[in-house]
Amino acid sequence: MTNINPLPATPGLIALCADDYGYRPGVSTAIRRLAERGRLSATSALVTFPDWARAGAEIDGLAAQVDVGLHLDFVEGKPLASARALAPAGRFPGINRLILMALSHRLPLQEVRDEAFRQADAFLKATGRLPDFIDGHQHAHALPGICTITADLAVALRPGDPLPVRVPGEKWGRIVARRTALAKALSIAMLTKGMAPAASARGVPVNAGFSGIYDFSAAGRLPDVFSSFVRHLGARPLVMCHPGDRDASAEVADPITAARQREADYLASDDFVQLLERENLRIDRFTRLAAIA
Repeated sequence: MTNINPLPATPGLIALCADDYGYRPGVSTAIRRLAERGRLSATSALVTFPDWARAGAEIDGLAAQVDVGLHLDFVEGKPLASARALAPAGRFPGINRLILMALSHRLPLQEVRDEAFRQADAFLKATGRLPDFIDGHQHAHALPGICTITADLAVALRPGDPLPVRVPGEKWGRIVARRTALAKALSIAMLTKGMAPAASARGVPVNAGFSGIYDFSAAGRLPDVFSSFVRHLGARPLVMCHPGDRDASAEVADPITAARQREADYLASDDFVQLLERENLRIDRFTRLAAIA
């Protein structure tokens, strides 16, 4: 009897997005290096930090390799123009304060809207192109009240064909099955549950499935952590990461510098490639995944 070997299964697709391009030089450099090696399929850019003036000028080469999105910032650093209620001391309030403002319906939504559109304009002026998608620093783009502004921005930037938006929430069953940073992942899912309905109401494409949340102090166990990220996936899954090199930047106090370096090293390693091979996965651009019906 002739043995017939089954055809290999079609690889599953995931978007792998590195956050914080433009945050500081070491982060931007690591992201470009990983993109050149095909280890990422997307990155999202902060236009509110000092490195953006330099990093934004290099978007053309980066965008040839990966999607480049706008990483809206209402959390850290300075707004692009005066926002007296949102940033009374000239700096954004931090994520904890922003969450309290959102949950108590005390967000100055017009200031948030104006700042979001200013950041989109800054991206366009620096690069000469629209962002490929929109997400947010520490997921602030998806908080109550802000999520509708994010969806409106996606439509306004490209009427008739809205830009994709990242949904940072995940189904609870998948979060529990991964057994990684349960409390943190569940909290983010609850706080950002309005993003998917706001996007759907405006015809904005989104990911279906999200992972990448973990305790940065556990970065020494990255093989196990990333293994959990690529299991129990949704239909259009996006995996978030935060690679970066150490640098001598004095302008940004980066509390996760060590974790970023470990992520950069892991994503560049053969171990990461072998993980994708074991799970029969291939990384693909977020824009292509978001377009899948």
